[in-house]
Amino acid sequence: MLISKRSTTYEALKAFFVEENVDRQFNVPTFVRVVDNRGNERHFAPPEGGQARFVDFRGGPAGDLYPGDVLSIEVEVDESFTGYQVRWLTFNGDRGEGGSINLTIEHEHVGEQMDIRFEVVSAEPWHRLHGDIDDMLDLRYRVLPPKK
Repeated sequence: MLISKRSTTYEALKAFFVEENVDRQFNVPTFVRVVDNRGNERHFAPPEGGQARFVDFRGGPAGDLYPGDVLSIEVEVDESFTGYQVRWLTFNGDRGEGGSINLTIEHEHVGEQMDIRFEVVSAEPWHRLHGDIDDMLDLRYRVLPPKK
């Protein structure tokens, strides 16, 4: 009976610390979900170690884009955090702030891979990842030449 009570108490304490994010070595905001207007959606667990997140949509049915398409993406950050900033960029020079974007695909985006990076930055004076960020999410699409 004593083991059973200890086990129940341990599980209750563990659940409390997980709920309060105290179980994390770096208690910082992280991405929990991404969805786009192409039908792609991913949910994420808290990252382990110094890992960022990489999602390659190119192999799926909704990973190809064409010039003139509008790509809309929304990211969600763990709602237990406040006071953070989300910013995004493409490696074609597009930049912005906030958890949602509407990007018109242009000829300059054509290529085997177009990456869109989201970063979340807390107000802490330290950060979980190199580059003064707490979490990073790279989304990879393919942009095909215009249809003729």
